[in-house]
Amino acid sequence: MERLGFPMTAIIRVTAPEEKFRQLKATVRNLTEVLECHHVTGADSLVLKVAAVSVAHLERVIEALGRPGTPTTGIILSSPVPRRAIHGLPRAEPEARAPAKPLTSAGRHARRR
Repeated sequence: MERLGFPMTAIIRVTAPEEKFRQLKATVRNLTEVLECHHVTGADSLVLKVAAVSVAHLERVIEALGRPGTPTTGIILSSPVPRRAIHGLPRAEPEARAPAKPLTSAGRHARRR
């Protein structure tokens, strides 16, 4: 984003009461600075990734989100794992093992008949 003139990127978590959630979604849709928006489980209503040209610009975005909700902002300093594509199929989960045979008093596995 820096090459496009947006040197700042931030993650903003926003909470909003149910009666203001529709207004929050409309606000987010109208903010061109929003790169991603995710409706999530937990205490937060939405999690956003935003781009800004300066701290003052980011502050205006936060203020806009603060009208319908309560934003919590973290500025991204670096990204050790940048956005990447998924390669290949996911690994198969280990198959369930058969239950172990009970031990006899001699410590050997009992035979099931």
